[in-house]
Amino acid sequence: MKSIVQQDYSESFECILVDDCGTDNSIELAKEFIAQYSGIVDFRIVTHEHNRGLSAARNTGINLATGDYILFLDSDDELNPNCLSMLSSPIKKESYDFVFANYQAVCDWTDMNIPLQIPEGPIMGQNNIADCYHWGWFSTAWNKLISRRLVLQNSLYFVENLLHEDELWTFQLACVADSMYVVNDRTYKYYIRGVGGNIMQDLWSRRHVEAYCQVAQQMASFLRSRNIYHNDNLCKVIEWVKY
Repeated sequence: MKSIVQQDYSESFECILVDDCGTDNSIELAKEFIAQYSGIVDFRIVTHEHNRGLSAARNTGINLATGDYILFLDSDDELNPNCLSMLSSPIKKESYDFVFANYQAVCDWTDMNIPLQIPEGPIMGQNNIADCYHWGWFSTAWNKLISRRLVLQNSLYFVENLLHEDELWTFQLACVADSMYVVNDRTYKYYIRGVGGNIMQDLWSRRHVEAYCQVAQQMASFLRSRNIYHNDNLCKVIEWVKY
């Protein structure tokens, strides 16, 4: 929340906090923070009746948002001070479907801070966006400024109770977007928790393998529903997930 109010973005914006009924006192700390805050950020808290998970929390935020664009911020990460100003700069000139930037991975056991493979600037056309999704942009929901109209018109909601929901959601975004803008700056801090070996071991656990199977199936189903088989790179993404 400190990283939100410390943005160098000068215009007012809303911040929706979804209380997903966690078992610690995070929401109480958030309420104390808001009570002491005075500034351009319009904070709102919405509370679920019971714990429903990350996907449900994001869907709630989508439905309650009133702005033209949406940005997802996971509760254990941070925005760099220039995040909103860098991501919003392109859409002041043209209404791109979404803008995304590089990020900084913060952990003590590996260096994941790789440069973006896509040059900075606009990418137009669904085929071109799908092509560069195959090899260039990150399959994470966060650190992307996304048109709320695009999300609502295409029902781009997150599948609840599904691991690796970001891979499915960004794949669907790549299938429906007609315009995007790439920012090479790092505008987001992604904190990787835990010990590296345990994380890698967990990724190969049965629940993760089963989740990837579901993701691959839903990717294929989405292509069928949209009748878009003409892009080989999207099909290659599905084959990679299956592999």
